[in-house]
Amino acid sequence: MAAIFSSRLFAALHFPYWYFSGAEAGWDLLKSLTIIFAIGLICCALTWKSRTLIATIVFHFLNNLASRCTF
Repeated sequence: MAAIFSSRLFAALHFPYWYFSGAEAGWDLLKSLTIIFAIGLICCALTWKSRTLIATIVFHFLNNLASRCTF
């Protein structure tokens, strides 16, 4: 239950960026928030498994870096 709550909070904190950027709306916005929720669950699992925030911070950094890069 804590992971679901935390992941919802993670998605909610990222919502203003997605909403106000105007880049996505409707189903695309819902899809993005679902992906962000899933990333939140992955971060919870990493924190639980590693017992440290370092793995989560590195994962979040790499995810942000990958989403900014165009190949």
